[in-house]
Formats: sequence, structure tokens, C-alpha cells
Amino acid sequence: MSFISSLINHTMILTVVIFSTLIFLGSVLLGTGTTFNAFAPVAGEVAKVAGIPMATILITMQFASAFGRTLSPIAGIVLAVAAIVGISPAEIVKRNIVQVGAAFVLSMLVSFILT
Repeated sequence: MSFISSLINHTMILTVVIFSTLIFLGSVLLGTGTTFNAFAPVAGEVAKVAGIPMATILITMQFASAFGRTLSPIAGIVLAVAAIVGISPAEIVKRNIVQVGAAFVLSMLVSFILT
């Protein structure tokens, strides 16, 4: 019985990580957090079918879209800050990658713990 329950828990983790990574990469490539809006209905249906708490998958996806936008050199906020500070957008992304990557992983862990 514990093998089955651990298999279900791993399926939940894998599903959340796949959807969050998809949203994260989409936000980095497109420079916008609206990739969450495109995939949220699909993720909700997948969560319902797989028995995953909907809050777990949607919260991590929302955070992934925000973190991905932060690491996009074509995002409006990154371009604005780069113009104000006087450095290139790639330099801002390079300086933020470790902190944002750690925050992305931490947000997934906290989401699993709280839900």
C-alpha cells in the first residue's frame, strides 16, 4: 500500500514540476506572465483528473510565470530598469538568475508543504 501512495505522490510532484517549468520557460521566452493564463485551464483539468489539489499546481504555475518574466531580457520591466540603471538587460538577467532560480525552487517546495 505504501508503494502505491508513494507512486501517487511522485506523480503529483512530476506533474507540478512539468507544468511549472513549461510556464517558466514560456515566460522567459515571451517576456510576459500571460503564459499562465493560457495553460491554467488545462492544468486545472489535469489536476482534477490526477487527484492533485488544484491550488498546488496553480500557485506554482503563477509563481513560475512571475519568476520567468523576471529572467526575460525582453520583458518590459527588465528593459525599463536597464534603461534607468544604464546597463544591458542581459546583465540584469545574469545578475538575477541565481536568486530567481532559488526562489522558483523554494516556491515549489513551500507549495508542496502547505497544500
